[in-house]
Amino acid sequence: MDSDRLRFSSIRETSKRPRLLWYFIPYVTVALGVGAFLMTVNGKVFASRIVSCLELLCNFIENCLTMILGITLLAIVGIFLTAIPISGHSGKESKAAKGAKSATSEDPVVLDAEVTKLFQEGKYTEALPLAKRLLAIKEKALGPNDLDVAKDLNNVASLYYYSTGSSVKAEPLYLRSLAILEMVLGQEHQNVAKVLNNLAELYQAMGAYAKAEPLFLRSLAIREKVLGLQHPDVAQSLNNLAGLYYAKVSYDRAEPLFLRALAIREKALGPGHLDVADSLHNIGRLWRIMSDYAKALPALQRALAIREKTLGKEHPDVAYSLHTLGTLFSDMGDYAKAEPLYLRSLAIMTKTMEPEHPHFVQCQSNLELLREARKSRGW
Repeated sequence: MDSDRLRFSSIRETSKRPRLLWYFIPYVTVALGVGAFLMTVNGKVFASRIVSCLELLCNFIENCLTMILGITLLAIVGIFLTAIPISGHSGKESKAAKGAKSATSEDPVVLDAEVTKLFQEGKYTEALPLAKRLLAIKEKALGPNDLDVAKDLNNVASLYYYSTGSSVKAEPLYLRSLAILEMVLGQEHQNVAKVLNNLAELYQAMGAYAKAEPLFLRSLAIREKVLGLQHPDVAQSLNNLAGLYYAKVSYDRAEPLFLRALAIREKALGPGHLDVADSLHNIGRLWRIMSDYAKALPALQRALAIREKTLGKEHPDVAYSLHTLGTLFSDMGDYAKAEPLYLRSLAIMTKTMEPEHPHFVQCQSNLELLREARKSRGW
């Protein structure tokens, strides 16, 4: 059927062809008439004008296209130039410029961000002058009793202690921060508990245990009431109170608090969190002093591994872990393992804290004692 259909259509088209010629006769006649007119004088003038108009139109179109092409090329070049850095060192220059900006900036937001960054990196000496400038700006702009001023007083106090070990400069700043917070927020706010905890840590470092203990207990009570028994901040208070009992040689009171803090942190924060490392480090120190080396070693090694992974190998907290682990090996009589740990710890401390800092002094003292012990034994 398909082939019959095709033949039928072909026959019908062929039968219409002669009739199509009639449609072209009027067009052919007009074309001949126009051609005859153009052969006359007037026709030639008319034709030349048409040609001139067409030339002008073509020139106009050509100029427009050239202009459009030029604009397009300029736009492409502009996009290309903005997408490529001017110099291959632009990233480094930008970072340096950013550091210079924060070093001279009077913008509280810029200063606060830089202080936080340096604190987290353990660069306490670099952070301290920026934090002091930020505090001065806030006091001038907000007044001496603003909550932001209280926050910055707490931060400057912490940086004084972390960078220099100076309790003389840190204590009045903590006390002033605490007074503002209690006045504005009341005596049972969690921010009050935070400064109580920090002030208690300072008193503990000063050996003022009678001042430290009631502050630790008050901070713990506020946090348990406001945040609940399983909150990480509660674990911090437990950990620090245990540290006080450790310092007072009340090991039987310290151990259960350390263990409770560790359990809360591992459950709430995960096994690789920095707060877990803090708890492991502290319970490891306790087990070391109790001569339970089999428990102390894995706890201290795990704390060091977490800190190195999270903070990098040049952070002050890594230095503390190295120092404590070195002391453990020294207690075990393994001086060959202890000495390089002390040396690594001192190398970090030299970069991150003042030489008079208690941790720095203690590490130097332990290294000297170790070398004397090795010398006396002929090693």
